[in-house]
Amino acid sequence: MISVIGYQDDVIGFGLIGIAKSIELKKTATGDDVLNALDLVKESNVVIINESLLKKIKDSKKKDNFFFVIIPENFKSANLDYIEKITRETLGISMETKK
Repeated sequence: MISVIGYQDDVIGFGLIGIAKSIELKKTATGDDVLNALDLVKESNVVIINESLLKKIKDSKKKDNFFFVIIPENFKSANLDYIEKITRETLGISMETKK
């Protein structure tokens, strides 16, 4: 199962493409809030998560139980080649980015 942990825009966007298990957090969320959200999606193998939220739990061992796909905060930090590869392998489609 795939889940999303992110901010309002992330949750709405991924909800529109059919990901039903979503946890919305505020920008003021703490590391404990993120860990509590992980408890709520513990049956998921893959968690799509906002980059800044993942940074809040970078030292937690609990995160080792999940495969994370990071939602980048900006395109400078986005590893677009990696995202393209995962999308192609998982969904069998190619993503195009406009520059």
